[in-house]
Amino acid sequence: MGKYTTKHRLKIKDFFKSQGRDSFTAGQIHQALTEEGYVIGIATLYRQLASLTREGFIASLQDGAVEKYYYLGWQEDCHNHYHLKCLDCGRLFHLDCSYLQNLESHMKEDHGFIISREESTLYGRCINCSGKERK
Repeated sequence: MGKYTTKHRLKIKDFFKSQGRDSFTAGQIHQALTEEGYVIGIATLYRQLASLTREGFIASLQDGAVEKYYYLGWQEDCHNHYHLKCLDCGRLFHLDCSYLQNLESHMKEDHGFIISREESTLYGRCINCSGKERK
């Protein structure tokens, strides 16, 4: 069965293209599209997100919650980066750091464990959010 483009698929792709590096839950995407007056069923949205993830247009990461967050930016070299996710604003950053490369080598050589960069997300607060007063 060949792939075909639907209006839902195009709308979801346009949504991600307009959002930059931010990440969203399926619920947040559904709400944003609904607020724009666009009607899409939640099951259809999940199917489209799964399809776009398989194709590499978007990627998903587990945030400790049940829902996955989806973000645009799955680039050709995304597998060469670690990811940082801000707990406050939700932004996702790519990180190249020689210290983490040393950690990778240490884990492999001393512990027989290979870290998967594309599945490695560190959580914390970005510089913009870390200075904000916390409640």
